[in-house]
Amino acid sequence: MVTRAMRRAAPFAALAAASAAALAFPPVPARADPAPDGRFRAMVERPLFSPTRRPPAAPPAPLDAPAPAALPLPPPDLTLSGVITGGGSGIALVRRPQDAAPIHVALGGTVDGWTVAEIRPRAIVLTRDARSVTVGLPTPAR
Repeated sequence: MVTRAMRRAAPFAALAAASAAALAFPPVPARADPAPDGRFRAMVERPLFSPTRRPPAAPPAPLDAPAPAALPLPPPDLTLSGVITGGGSGIALVRRPQDAAPIHVALGGTVDGWTVAEIRPRAIVLTRDARSVTVGLPTPAR
């Protein structure tokens, strides 16, 4: 049984259904590059909300910015195998991981850019760029 209220509401229900159908838009497929032909280049080159209609300038570099600190020089990858001292001079036997045999280095000689500045009875002192490193004989395993 259809009541009087149902008859009055019927046109509004049809109008609501028609409005909902009109507002349902089909989905737009997404594109990887929205404007491959450069159609929107003017939007970037002449921004709408900039008073001069030009892109903002890059910020200036600070004048008193300190230079980036150089990374500290790592110590040489050497193992001291032996030392021969006597008569005011000496020879050190050092081993590098990439070499099979030890290298003989005299006082004042260089290994991988490091200069042998001092040869002690159980160690050598290497210098490079105002930095010094002491490499000692390994402790024996017990």
